Amino acid sequence: MEEGRADQAERERKEKRRTFAEYRLPAQSRRFNVYLRSERLGVSGVVDAVLELTNRSIDEVDSQGLDPERPYFAPVEYKSTQERVGRHHLLQLAGYAALLSDITGTSVPFGYFVSLPNGRASRVELSEKAREEFLSCVQGIRNMVVECRMPEPTPSRAKCRDCEFRRFCNDVW
Repeated sequence: MEEGRADQAERERKEKRRTFAEYRLPAQSRRFNVYLRSERLGVSGVVDAVLELTNRSIDEVDSQGLDPERPYFAPVEYKSTQERVGRHHLLQLAGYAALLSDITGTSVPFGYFVSLPNGRASRVELSEKAREEFLSCVQGIRNMVVECRMPEPTPSRAKCRDCEFRRFCNDVW
């Protein structure tokens, strides 16, 4: 995780000087490490970056005067992997899109993953199904907390080797 943070910090430093050409968007600005919170959804998180596709920042937006069908913001997640985007990554991005949509009252139909090792930005379409799956996962986590139960271990123990939560899984190891 420390290597990933260092790689991300370096990417942010470079991106501050770059245009938005790699995203193929007429973006106005980008903000890094944006805290998002929705009381209605009961979810919060920090997205690595938000592309602002309007001359108004997230902080200035209320739903008045904006077309709710038009995308004004796009979440960006940096990943320290060259492997393909996994389901868990897609759900994370869908969660940030749901938060941005709820906060701004506008459509957030896509986001981006940026592979830190190769520097490529990949656009990801975020369907309503992906958002629903994200919200279903959130509800599942809430149920586990209320019932005081741990999630089942992953069937692929190779994933555990570098997991930041490995120390919590003493019953598995």
